[in-house]
Amino acid sequence: MNRRVQITGLKNLPPVSISLDDMRWNKTGNWTFFAPVYRDKLSPCSLDCPLAVPIGKYMHLVKEGKYRKAWEMLVEANPLPAVTGRVCYHTCELRCNRLEMDQAVNIHSIERFLGDAAIAEGWTIEPPAEEIEGPPVVIVGSGPAGLGCAYGLRKKGYPVTVYEQETRPGGMLRVGVPEFRMPRSLLDAEIKRLESIGIRFRCGEKVEDYAEIARGVRALFLATGAHGSRDPQVEGLDLDGVYFGLDFLKAFNTGLTPRLGRQVAVVGGGNTAIDVTRAALRLGANVNLYYRRTREEMPAHPEEVEQALAEGATLHFQVAPTTVMAGGDSRAAALKLVRMRKGAVDDSGRARPVVVKGSEFNVEAETVVFAVGEAPELEYLNGQGQREGSRLAVDPCLRTSLPDIFAGGDIIPGENSVSHALADGLAAARNMHLLFTGADPVPVTLEKGKPVEFGGINTDYFKPAPRLEAELKVEKNPRDSQEVQGALTREETAAESSRCFNCGVCVDCDNCLIFCPDMAIYTVDDVYMVKTEYCKGCGICAEECPRSVIKMERKS
Repeated sequence: MNRRVQITGLKNLPPVSISLDDMRWNKTGNWTFFAPVYRDKLSPCSLDCPLAVPIGKYMHLVKEGKYRKAWEMLVEANPLPAVTGRVCYHTCELRCNRLEMDQAVNIHSIERFLGDAAIAEGWTIEPPAEEIEGPPVVIVGSGPAGLGCAYGLRKKGYPVTVYEQETRPGGMLRVGVPEFRMPRSLLDAEIKRLESIGIRFRCGEKVEDYAEIARGVRALFLATGAHGSRDPQVEGLDLDGVYFGLDFLKAFNTGLTPRLGRQVAVVGGGNTAIDVTRAALRLGANVNLYYRRTREEMPAHPEEVEQALAEGATLHFQVAPTTVMAGGDSRAAALKLVRMRKGAVDDSGRARPVVVKGSEFNVEAETVVFAVGEAPELEYLNGQGQREGSRLAVDPCLRTSLPDIFAGGDIIPGENSVSHALADGLAAARNMHLLFTGADPVPVTLEKGKPVEFGGINTDYFKPAPRLEAELKVEKNPRDSQEVQGALTREETAAESSRCFNCGVCVDCDNCLIFCPDMAIYTVDDVYMVKTEYCKGCGICAEECPRSVIKMERKS
């Protein structure tokens, strides 16, 4: 029968084996074939991030209050953290291992905090260590893909020139994202920082023929985005009061307020449709959004949909327009719609909408905005370059079929998001550099590896803690474009970062050193080392590592 022994002093200490002599001669590590190996591993959030930001690593720096170092690590992978902290849809949080314990870490709010802190404090990016002489790399388009490519190349020292048809750089970030989601002053500050390292912008210059600017350059990167609109296949598009989504947003975002009627109908279910809806609300309209599928099938981000509803929008599902109807003049007065039902599954993996016969009905609509998808405008290529549907085809290294021309962002097939576009630009810059230096480019779809799963986290070292959220300033029928999403405070940011498991990242917790029964683990310049000649391979260090950094491997 087990009984508890309480030791109060040497007199009642049970018999134990103790050597009072120097035992370094007894190399106990010779008894085993295994020893611990320290190796940082991939966190699931970083795996799901298009930019492969080392989230777990910079979170630890934030927790320690080393904000500038955290920002420097973040900005090495992402040159626009104040922007992406607002407009990225943070799919990284869907992979957060913390979800298995309570709630995901609020990664995007911490990213935003660092981006805003850098602007407020005037933190700068180090200029390139050396300047590479010769012709520039020319980039067409200053949206996220163009900015990413320019940043990646300039960091290597290449001269970079960016053409932008609008009067100020930023591309779709400037003309397509409303102020209430991202203040322009922040975009200006991020771009100014890029200019400070030598990126040259030529604004107000629309490229009509790619061949004219391709002469005498080192390479060309096409990042002109998807500024065109898909044809909604509806009658009455030529009436006054009918707009396309991006045209409407460009006017709204540049102060050219569209003329609206009291009743506004928005057609579509994506993020552009939601942005148009919320913009129209701020112009005093009564807004109804019509989407041909169900709410669950909407491609728009759920958070943005909820905010639109909270601001007063009305959403209608499984309906589709057929005709914009005119009033007494040539202006829109009503919208004819038809009800839809689910049909067979189509190529998108969703049920194809099917018309319900005899279900037509009309709604009042003095303004109709169609936001049913965007398309690239590639006339400047003069029919050159292989296509994939309406977009420009590229190989896995982002090379087009045209010599020395790369492309990325919304003009190529793939995910259409700010983060994915930034990632395209940075990847193209890396591959250009490899080609310039005589190496082979690397496919951007290269397998990243297996991330640390929740089962690899030693949860004995972590306590449940609620996720901290910033204040959301959403109100009914808003009339201004003030940013609606608040920010975490410095204290909240520190507390939220401490919830991070730092999956696969060594944070110098010393557990391994403390628990090693053979005192075989030590540090040199803050790096853990193992005296393999004394390590018996018991595996306690690996078992007690909170973050799955240590693995027992066979000795070489």
